[in-house]
Amino acid sequence: MSRYTGEMEVAAVLEAADAWRANCLLRDGSVFSDEPIWSKSNFDELRRLFEGNPIEGNRDFFDKLKEQIASAPKGVKKLAAEIFWFYLLFPHKSGYNPETKAAQVRDIWGWSEDPIPNDRLLDSPHLVGVGGVGVAYLTRRPDQLWFFLQALSTWKGLTDGQRSDLISNNSPWDFVEWLDAIPNAAHRPIRNALLYFIFPDQIERIVSNDHRRLILAAFKSKLATDSIPKSSNPSLLEMDKAISSIRGKLEAEFGTNKLDFYNSPLQEQWSSVSMQQARRTIAGVIERSIEPYGLELRQCGSKKSNLAGCNKEIDTTTGFWKDPAEATNKPLRWIVHLDITGDSPVARIADKDGVPLHGNRRIAFSNNAQQKSGAITVRIVPAIKISADQFVFHEEWEWLFLLCFFPALPKGSSGQLLDDFNPENGLLIYMGKDQPYVFSALITLNVEDAQFSTVAGDATKKLSYQEATIALTRMIHVRPMFLDEAEAANAE
Repeated sequence: MSRYTGEMEVAAVLEAADAWRANCLLRDGSVFSDEPIWSKSNFDELRRLFEGNPIEGNRDFFDKLKEQIASAPKGVKKLAAEIFWFYLLFPHKSGYNPETKAAQVRDIWGWSEDPIPNDRLLDSPHLVGVGGVGVAYLTRRPDQLWFFLQALSTWKGLTDGQRSDLISNNSPWDFVEWLDAIPNAAHRPIRNALLYFIFPDQIERIVSNDHRRLILAAFKSKLATDSIPKSSNPSLLEMDKAISSIRGKLEAEFGTNKLDFYNSPLQEQWSSVSMQQARRTIAGVIERSIEPYGLELRQCGSKKSNLAGCNKEIDTTTGFWKDPAEATNKPLRWIVHLDITGDSPVARIADKDGVPLHGNRRIAFSNNAQQKSGAITVRIVPAIKISADQFVFHEEWEWLFLLCFFPALPKGSSGQLLDDFNPENGLLIYMGKDQPYVFSALITLNVEDAQFSTVAGDATKKLSYQEATIALTRMIHVRPMFLDEAEAANAE
C-alpha cells in the first residue's frame, strides 16, 4: 500500500487528491466550484497563452503568469489557480508552508475577480504535503506547469472510452506508458507527483528519479532475474514496475503493508544521503587535524558516486571487477567479500575458490606528487556472497578505511598506487617498500540496524550492517607504528 507514509496527516492530502481525480481528471469539473473548469477548451486556451507568450528575464513567476493570461476568460484564470493548487499538493510542509500555498492559489484565483465558492481544500490539513520534491520541482515552475498542461490537454482530447481504458486496464501501467510518451516526461518531477496522486496505492511517493535508481539498486536482489530491468539506464516505467514488485516482496517479508521507502526500516537500506554527509563530515575533521602539520587528505574515489561511475565493469559471479588487472591499476574502491552462505557472516579479500583474485590487496591510489599526503581514505564496498557463484554488490553500504602517515608518504606520481595491504598482518607496501603508518581506523557510514536481505534458492539470507562491520573488523588487522618508529622507518 504505497499511500502509507508513516504520517496520519497524509490522509487529508490524499482526500484532496481523490476529489481532484474524481472531479477534474475524470470529469471537467473543478476543485473549488461547480463550474466546468477542467475542460478541453480551457486547457487549450491556457496552453496557447502560456506557450505563445513567453516572458524572459528575472521577474517574479506570478507577475509573468498574470501578464501571460491577462486576456484569458475567467474560467481559464480559475483553471490556472487550480493547476497551481495541484502543483503545490505534493511538497511537504517542511519545505513549503500550507498557509503560503493557500495564499498563492487565492491570489491567482483572484485574477478572475470572482470569490472562491468553496475553499475547503485550501485549509492547512489538505495542503501539508506528502514528501520532498527537490530543487527542480520548486525552482523550475514553468517547466513543470508546461508539462502538466501538455499532458492534461492531451488527456482531455481522448474519448471517454480511451480515458477509461487507460485508467482501468492493466492499472496503472497503461496510463504510465501513455504519460511517458508526453515530451520531457522523464525530466519533469511533476510527472511522478501526478502518478502518485492518481494511483496512490500502486505508485510510490518518489519524486526524485535518482532515488528511484538507488531504491532499485538496493533491493533488486529480491526480484527474479527476469523482473530486473536489463538496461543499465532503465526507463521510469521499468523502474516503477520493478519497485512495485519490490514492495510486494518487502510486504511479504515484513508481514505488513505499512512500509515506506522514506522511513525505517527501508530508508537505511538505500539512502546514500547520510553516507555522503558522513564522508564530508569525516573528511573535514581529518583535514583540520593534519593541516597544521602541512599535510593533506587524499580521498580515493571520492568523485565517483557509485561503481558504475568508476567506468569499470563488475562481475556478479566472482564478486569483483570483471577485468581485475585493469581495474586495480588505479582502484577506486576496495571490494571485499562478505560471505553469508554459512552459519555466520565472514569477510575476506576477494578470491575465487580460495585463489586470490588479481589486485585484491590493492586498496587505493592517490596524488603523491607534492609529498603532502598525510592521510588516505579508502572506500570499502561489499560484494555479498549469497550462493556459490552469486554475489550482490550492495553499494548502499560503505565503510572508510583510514590510514595516516607522519611524515608524509614519500614523493610519488599524481596517481601513485598503494601496492599491497595485507589485512592478515597489517603490512602496507608502497612503491615496492614497506610503508609505516601512525594511525588507522575502520569508519562506519551507515546505521547499525540497516538490513540486507535476499532470497537464494529456497532460503532468505539476511545481514545487518552491524554484523557486516564486525566481520570486517575480524578480517582487517593493522599495525600502526609509534611516531619515532615511523620516522626511523621512513629515513631508511
